[in-house]
Amino acid sequence: MTLSEKLNEYSKTIGFSFKELSEVSGVSTGTISNYRAGKQIPKMNNPKLSLLAKAIAEIGISKGMVFDYDDVLRELQKSVGGKIEVSPDNYILNMNMLLKTLNISNASLARNLNYDPSQISRFLSGERLPADIGKFSTQVASFIANNYSDAYSRQLQKLFSCEQDEIDSPAKIRKKIIKWLGSNVNTPVENPIDSFLENLDEFDLNDFISAIHFNDIKVPSVPFEIPITNYYRGIDEFKKAEFDFIKSAVLSKSKDDVIIYSDMPIAEMAKDEEFAKKYMAGLAVMLKKGLHINFIHDVHRSFEEMMIGLEGHIPMYMTGQISPYYFSEPQSKIFSHLLKVSGTSAMCGFAVTSDHEDGLYIVTKNKSEVQKYQNSARDMLKRAKPLMEIYRSDRSDEFLEQLYNYWKNGSKKMIFSGLPIFTISDELLTSILRRSGKPQEIIDNIVSFKNKYYEEMKNLLIDNCIVIEISKLSRESFNEHPVNIGLSELFIEEEIPYNYDEYVEHMKQTCKFAEDNDNCTLKTEKNRIFKNISFSIISGKCVIVSKAKAPTIHFIIHHPKMIKAFEMFIPPLRNND
Repeated sequence: MTLSEKLNEYSKTIGFSFKELSEVSGVSTGTISNYRAGKQIPKMNNPKLSLLAKAIAEIGISKGMVFDYDDVLRELQKSVGGKIEVSPDNYILNMNMLLKTLNISNASLARNLNYDPSQISRFLSGERLPADIGKFSTQVASFIANNYSDAYSRQLQKLFSCEQDEIDSPAKIRKKIIKWLGSNVNTPVENPIDSFLENLDEFDLNDFISAIHFNDIKVPSVPFEIPITNYYRGIDEFKKAEFDFIKSAVLSKSKDDVIIYSDMPIAEMAKDEEFAKKYMAGLAVMLKKGLHINFIHDVHRSFEEMMIGLEGHIPMYMTGQISPYYFSEPQSKIFSHLLKVSGTSAMCGFAVTSDHEDGLYIVTKNKSEVQKYQNSARDMLKRAKPLMEIYRSDRSDEFLEQLYNYWKNGSKKMIFSGLPIFTISDELLTSILRRSGKPQEIIDNIVSFKNKYYEEMKNLLIDNCIVIEISKLSRESFNEHPVNIGLSELFIEEEIPYNYDEYVEHMKQTCKFAEDNDNCTLKTEKNRIFKNISFSIISGKCVIVSKAKAPTIHFIIHHPKMIKAFEMFIPPLRNND
C-alpha cells in the first residue's frame, strides 16, 4: 500500500479531514496534498512522518479509537518503500554507488531523463524519493544501458559481481541494474573516507612522537653543502631532491613559513614505505625547528589519491603547525608540477603526467632565484582556499564561535563516538563530574557550556532537521570499552567515564530529547562506530570532525568533494574488540 493509500485509509477509518490532520500535525496542507497525490514521497526517516503518525494517533484517541503511535509510524514508513523491496536508505546508497562508479553527474542524469537538476539532487541526497521509484529506476537503467555499456563494462562487472556474459547487451544491463537497485545486497566498496577516519580515530600523537623519538630530535647545525643550484632527473633523484630541500630548510637560520605545492602523482610514491617514513621524519624535523608549513593540496587528482595524501599528513596536522589549502580550479593534466619554498631555498619541478621517470627537478639556494620562487609561491597561496580549518586548545574560543555560526547553516547529521553532551540533564552531569573528583569551578563551567549547547540545538531544531547517530551498547560491550563524557568542544582531554547505569540513563535522556523535538531523528547501532572521533555534516556547507583526545582537535572541512564524500559515507560497524 502506498503512502497516499495509507493516509486515505486512516482518514476514512478515523473520520478526519486532511485540513484537520495538517492543523494537528503541523505539516502543511500542501505537503500532505503532495503525499496524497503521489507527487512527493518522503524518506523513511523524515520527521514529517513522525508528526503525521503522532497526529493520526491523537485524532484517533480523541474520537474514541485506539491507535498506537509506533504502529502508525511503522505503517507510514513501510508505505514509502514504494514498489521496491529494498529499504529507502539502501536504494539511495545503491543509486549513488552506481552513478559514482560510472562517473555520471547529477546534471547529466537530469538532462537525459528530463528532470529538474534540483529534483535529482534531492533524490540522491535522500531528502525525498521519486513518486514512482520503479519508473525512475527503469529510466536510469535504460539511460545507462544505452550509453555506457561498452565503455564501463569492467566497472559494471565489479559493481554487480558478475561475469561479462551477464551484461553483454543493453537489455541484460538494463535488467541487471533494475534488479541491483532493488536488492538488499550492497557490493562492498572501499571508501577512502572510512580509512581516513579510522586512522584518525586510532591515532595518538603521543605514541607517534615517542615512535619517531620526536622529543629527542636535535635540529642539526652542521653546515649542509649542496651546490647553489642542483638538477635531478627521474623518480630516484626526485626522492633525493626532496631530502636535499628539507635539509636546506632545516639547516638555515630562517624561521619563515614553508609553502609546499605538488600535483605530482603520489600513489606510486606511497608504495615506497621507506621513502614515506623518511619524508615524514623530515617534516617532523622541520616542525621541531618551529617552521609553519602551508600545504597546497591537489584535490583534482583522484579522490583516492587525495585521501592518501591527507591521511599521510594526519600526524603533522595534529601539531597545529600545518595549514592545508587547495585550488578550486583544476590544473593542467598534461604536465605535473611542484613548488616548495623555505626562507633560503626552493625546489621546483615538472614532468609529463604519467611519465614521472623523466621529470626534471631543481633545488636552489641562489638568493635571486629563491626570491622569484618565493614570490610565485606566495601568489599561489593568495589564490588558494582553506581546505580545512584546524583548531587546537589554543584556539578554543575561536572554535566555539565558529561552531555556533555553522550550526545555523542548515540541516545536519551528527555521528557521535559516545553520547551528545547537550542531551544530558544537569543533575546527571553534575553527579558524574563530582564522582570523578572535579572541583566545583570546572563543574560549573562544563554545566554552563552544556546548557548553552542545549539551547543552541533547541533553537536550531525549530526550522532545521537533525539526524543523530549513536551506539547503544550492551553492558558487556560497555565493560570492554567504557564510554567517556564527550567534552571535546571544551578541549578537555582528561577522560571522564560513565559507569554503565549512568550511560543507560544518559541514553534514555537522549531518546527523550529526540522524542520531544519533532525535527530530531535518532538512529542507534549496537556496536561502537568510532571510539575517539565524532563528526557533524552541515549539508552542502562543511563537515566538522572532532577528535576527543591525543590530542583534542577539530577539523572544519570546506572542500565540496570531501563534504559530498562524508554525506555519502556509511559508518562501518567496528567490532568492539
